Amino acid sequence: MTGRSASPKDIPYPKPQENYEVATERAFERLSRQSAEQLQWLGAIPCDGGWQLPVFNELFTVRLSSKEVVVSSGKKVGPAWRIVALHYLCVILRPGKD
Repeated sequence: MTGRSASPKDIPYPKPQENYEVATERAFERLSRQSAEQLQWLGAIPCDGGWQLPVFNELFTVRLSSKEVVVSSGKKVGPAWRIVALHYLCVILRPGKD
């Protein structure tokens, strides 16, 4: 040990994580196999080119062709909320059903 502490420039930056992109891709794949009946049971509303999902005081629009999730203003939803919304819409079970 040299007694010298590492400076920030000596510590390599981690590579960018791709987990949000992978989770988004997988969710859209699963979502493409989801029935309209199940999506509506989950509270989604069919719209031109996708589905709308009420989230708190906002309406998320899930655009299937462009594989994006936007709010009513057209701004893209952040990655964490995008993943939560998409994976919620991929739920296949219903309480009380086998």
